[in-house]
Amino acid sequence: MNQEAGDITSLGGESRPLWSIGLTRRFFYSCSFGIGVSPRGGAVNGKCCFGGDLPPSDSRNKRRFPGGGILSQIPQYGKRFWRGIFFALLLLLLLGGWAAPAAAEIVFGIYTSDKPSSMYRKFSPIIHYLEQRLRDEGLPTKIRLKIYGTYSGAIDGLVEGEYDFGRFGPSSYILAKKRAPGIRLLCMEHKDGKKIFSGVWVTRKDSFVTGLSDLRGRRIAFGDKNSTIGRFLSQAGLVDVGIRAGDLASFRYLGRHDKVALAVAAGNYDAGPVKENTFIKYAASKGLRKIAEFPNVTKPWVVRAGFDDRYFDALKRAMLELTDKDVLKGLRQQGFLPAADGDYDFVRKGMERAGDF
Repeated sequence: MNQEAGDITSLGGESRPLWSIGLTRRFFYSCSFGIGVSPRGGAVNGKCCFGGDLPPSDSRNKRRFPGGGILSQIPQYGKRFWRGIFFALLLLLLLGGWAAPAAAEIVFGIYTSDKPSSMYRKFSPIIHYLEQRLRDEGLPTKIRLKIYGTYSGAIDGLVEGEYDFGRFGPSSYILAKKRAPGIRLLCMEHKDGKKIFSGVWVTRKDSFVTGLSDLRGRRIAFGDKNSTIGRFLSQAGLVDVGIRAGDLASFRYLGRHDKVALAVAAGNYDAGPVKENTFIKYAASKGLRKIAEFPNVTKPWVVRAGFDDRYFDALKRAMLELTDKDVLKGLRQQGFLPAADGDYDFVRKGMERAGDF
């Protein structure tokens, strides 16, 4: 009996249990790969119809299995037996593929509070972190980033289910929640354990403006029409000092915080509200100074209505446990805290006051 590794004839003439037959690498290759290489069937120039090299068949095997092909190379077992082996192996291969499904895809949406390139750099580390955590929890997932050009586009997208979860400003969450009550809070950002941070009114260093009361009759640059800092809370602050839209020389919505800061620095406007990080970024290099601060609630991370509870729970755990400074650096936050809808009542009241602007 030929004992050469990979030689089918090494199966020999002994009767052995299936698990001890010891199917050789070459036989397994023949059954697993190259199915249908020969459309006619049978052995062709020393190769079986399934592909892979086989030893030359002797006349005894051909007499025993006159149809030729791979079965002609097996001297002892019947055709039905080996067909069963082949289809069992094929089934195992298929089941093996199903046991390792391709990663699911969920979509993370944001709007451009800064330049799109900056937004991509800012959020890439946390997306990679969340993918790894989901994988560790048995939920292999690819997270795709979707960047909207406007706040309203991102709000519409969440309400309509165009993406699965995202990072919003408080007012954007409030507006979206009002339209789609099934939207849920994952968590909210924090800095030093606090859920409050500051918005800032800025002007040029050489300006005569020293406070909000000095903005009467001035040109004002606001951010997006749905921005918490760039519109609602800053306009509420003007209303609190008795200034309304008709008391200004002009005003315009520029969309992003960086555009507001740069427009004020260029002298196109006398003042404008920006988030604190934007002021810090441009204060020295663009000659800006602060004329007022006002409080705001930190940003919520939210999921669309009907989002899968398994992913919701896994994402929430991952975010509440996040302490990696390299991942958080782009967000300029120190982590996440549990969030409740009532955390944003302060902003709701400010939006109501801004209605009088």
